Amino acid sequence: MLLIVHLLLGYRRLRDLSYYQDDPMVKRLLGLNQLPDASTVSRALGSLDGLSIEKVRELCRNLVIERLKKMALYRLTLDFDGSVLWTLSRTTEGTAVGYNRKRKGARSYYPLFCTLAQTGQVFDVYHRRECP
Repeated sequence: MLLIVHLLLGYRRLRDLSYYQDDPMVKRLLGLNQLPDASTVSRALGSLDGLSIEKVRELCRNLVIERLKKMALYRLTLDFDGSVLWTLSRTTEGTAVGYNRKRKGARSYYPLFCTLAQTGQVFDVYHRRECP
């Protein structure tokens, strides 16, 4: 829930939790007296295994499909789009040095997104292990 609120507030990096660490509205929304530190959230995410991640992905896909059935669209367009997410770390697993127009030579992730053109919903994300 914290990560969803984090994204809705417009933040993308875990370290940005410090900007609203003492915000009473966010604490109340999440039902917490104190928000966790970025390193605590990072450790929690790092402890997830592959099966848990796959179950969350399946849940998200099923929710999108369920909503699409209710919309009864005549035509559905899937948009596949790759992205480049750079990291400052030199030893991060799953990164590679590839084409990155803004940070030449930086190690980056290269996820592939599948979104629904009509609704803008993310259907699935494939984390490519190496650069394209």
